Amino acid sequence: MRPRFYRRALIGLTSIAFTLLLLEIALNLIAHSSAKNLLERMGYVLEPLPLADLQAGLDAYFANVDSANFQSDPYTGWTYRADARLRFAGAFTTNARGFRSTREFALAKAADTIRIAAFGDSFTAGPDVSDDEVWTHTLEEGLAARGIRAEVLNFGVGGYGMGQAFLRWRHLGLGFAPDIVVFGFQPENLDRNVNVFRPLLFTGTALPFSKPRFILTDGTLELINYPAVPPEELLQVYERFGSHPLAQYEFHYKGGEYFNDMLAQSKLAVLVRQALASSANRGEDDYSPSSERGALGQAIVQAFAESVAEANASFIVVHLPIRQQLRAHHESVKPAYSWLLDHIDDMVPYVPAEKSLGPEFDDGQYWGKTSHYGPVINRVIGEAIAAEIESCINSDACIPPRFAGSKAAFLLASAASD
Repeated sequence: MRPRFYRRALIGLTSIAFTLLLLEIALNLIAHSSAKNLLERMGYVLEPLPLADLQAGLDAYFANVDSANFQSDPYTGWTYRADARLRFAGAFTTNARGFRSTREFALAKAADTIRIAAFGDSFTAGPDVSDDEVWTHTLEEGLAARGIRAEVLNFGVGGYGMGQAFLRWRHLGLGFAPDIVVFGFQPENLDRNVNVFRPLLFTGTALPFSKPRFILTDGTLELINYPAVPPEELLQVYERFGSHPLAQYEFHYKGGEYFNDMLAQSKLAVLVRQALASSANRGEDDYSPSSERGALGQAIVQAFAESVAEANASFIVVHLPIRQQLRAHHESVKPAYSWLLDHIDDMVPYVPAEKSLGPEFDDGQYWGKTSHYGPVINRVIGEAIAAEIESCINSDACIPPRFAGSKAAFLLASAASD
């Protein structure tokens, strides 16, 4: 009887071992195929860093560095190629200073014109519409229709987090001395704020760069990876990433959790551990005020507003929802970061763009090829911001000091040039 039991136990264990071996072989094959992208979208990473993919991204950039849409920048991570017609869905022109515009701007401002500067990511830059359709252009037109002479400079850059928009203000926008600064807050930026190496946030990205990143030390913003690691040195960093000082600040790197022991040699063990960790963390609000993403986002907005105030300019924040967030708004689902929007609304003039975009704008016809705003949505948002600025000017809250702090003085200066 006992020998039969042992034989059955041995057969059972052998079957289990064989099944696990097959799973291990399958996962190793997946880890070196395009199928791994599906697992990564589900939040599972089978290897610490896909070095071959990272190398391919860098090689593609270096092969086309003189014609690429984006170029590395030590102070913000990356920026648009200057003085160019970039390859996006819409006609996208940059001027000599590298921001979207079909004209150049002198640092000195016209005496009769309010200068407005917009900062943010691709939802500010507008890659799916032409130069005369992006909301910064329609904002300028909307103000003109209201009798307000203004020029709007678009400093938005695709892929930027909130911290990068703030740094672009400090390094480029501040020199143009705008009277009003508009910050386009796209909530996915909360995830980008805790990212250092763009390819670790988005596999296969067209932005194979590292970027500066803010951290909070005793409640104070501190800047790391500044200036950013240049592309020429990134592969060396990736090859020794587990021991690199910046690895601890890369929120989207799973290596520190799953790849530092003998079990890291097994793709199956890695998958099981990540599944257990995901189950244990399910339901957590990663965007709460006490989370790193939430606290950092709030601190960056606060620092941005303070810096703009020190420059004697007015600060306006516009909430730019992606399509899923707009749909959730119409279904009366409050986002996990709604507390931050409430905080911003209490702090500075605020434009919730979703309130100007009815349920009909959930339809795909209003969105571009890369899921950014199409022409109609851009026009609606430009009008909403123009209405907010007009209201702010009428209350004298957004009248620049150079116009003696009154709407009458500004209108007088504007009329004198006609």
